[in-house]
Amino acid sequence: MNIHPFLRTICECDEWREQGVSIHPFLRTVCECDECRAHCMIHPGPLAPIDVPRLAEHLGISEEQLVDEHLTEGRGATMYNRRTGMTSTVHTLVPRRGDDGSCHWLKDGLCSVHPVAPFGCAYFDAHMSDAEAQSRSVYLHAYLLARDDHYLEMVARAAERKLAEDCNAK
Repeated sequence: MNIHPFLRTICECDEWREQGVSIHPFLRTVCECDECRAHCMIHPGPLAPIDVPRLAEHLGISEEQLVDEHLTEGRGATMYNRRTGMTSTVHTLVPRRGDDGSCHWLKDGLCSVHPVAPFGCAYFDAHMSDAEAQSRSVYLHAYLLARDDHYLEMVARAAERKLAEDCNAK
């Protein structure tokens, strides 16, 4: 994995995962109330680069098949640089949506990939404070800023597929 030096100390992902060490200090959220599930219905959470191999393995498919069948390009995450005062958008992957607009992994009100849900889903809920959500967002944005080449290839693949689907629909 090509990791930005800023993340190298946080995220020696392969080594740490093998040892069972978490790459962030947060506990997974467990609330399944209607308010928390509402996010699944209107705004499925983005994937961090580390989510792609976990989800593919859980589903027993390749990462490419995961992107082709289950993911799409998200609207991106807006990043603010305090030093320069400038903002930029980092591309993201998100779960595809069903016909009703909800996350396509939401089946009968329950997440079908719950054990390995993306970071943007598993570590946020509707009841946490803005400060807590912001501190978790910093980690997600840091993962996205890592500019993992493989993740960017997956985003490009999803964008190309989405463009082709849009063109075929017209």
